[in-house]
Amino acid sequence: MSAADEVIAFANLDDFRRGQGIGHLLLAEISAFGPSKDAAKVHLESGLKIFEELGVQEGLNCELAARVFRGLSDCQRSHDSIAVGLEWAKEYPLVTAGLRGELAILLRAEGRIAESDQQLALAQEIFLKCGVERRWTNLLMSLNVPSQ
Repeated sequence: MSAADEVIAFANLDDFRRGQGIGHLLLAEISAFGPSKDAAKVHLESGLKIFEELGVQEGLNCELAARVFRGLSDCQRSHDSIAVGLEWAKEYPLVTAGLRGELAILLRAEGRIAESDQQLALAQEIFLKCGVERRWTNLLMSLNVPSQ
């Protein structure tokens, strides 16, 4: 049983819908970058449906969905998720930085390096201003970009 499966199992004990939703999004992310693309789609749909039913609009969920869509090679839906997430996360700088980081990864995957670099600069500014240099370093490592 994966850690994401454990999240869902724990959430099921008390019918904790938020926990179930995030568990499905995590399983979708894991599956999207593995051999089980169909499972990724099922978990993504389940997770997003739970949050919609709860009326939860969070940028973090959009960041996870964008990453899943990228893993499924659905760049347009990834861009759409990021755009919605940025709108919802206006008041949350770390979530905004995470979304900008995901956008940088997506743009780089599309070969749009200059635009990716612009998003990296925006993410860097926020991460460093918030004192979370490690998140910035992790983002750079995921892109194989030297520290700036």
